[in-house]
Amino acid sequence: MPRGIGVGAKGSAFDRIKSWEPLFRAIGLDWIRQGGGGVDIAPLAASGAILMSLVPDSQRYFEVHHSGMDTLEKVNARELELGATAMALLAWLLAQEGAEAN
Repeated sequence: MPRGIGVGAKGSAFDRIKSWEPLFRAIGLDWIRQGGGGVDIAPLAASGAILMSLVPDSQRYFEVHHSGMDTLEKVNARELELGATAMALLAWLLAQEGAEAN
C-alpha cells in the first residue's frame, strides 16, 4: 500500500513539491518527506535530477521484494492501482508546475 513520497531535494524545490501534499492526501497518501531515490536511480542525481520514490507500507513489502517470488501475480491489484494513481498525479504535477533542483 503506498504511504508517501520521498523527495531528494532541499530548499525551494522541496518546498514546491511538499506544497502538493494535500493533493496526495486526497488519494490516500499520508506524507511527502525529504529523502527519495534508491540504488536503481541514484546515478540520475549526477545529472541534476531530483530523485523521488513512492514509499509503500513495509509490513509485507519485503516478503517478496527482490526475491524469487517477486512476480506481478503476487502484487495486490488494488495496491498497484493506488500506486499507479499516485505516480500519475506526481507526473502530472511535475509536467504542469515543474520543480527545479537547487
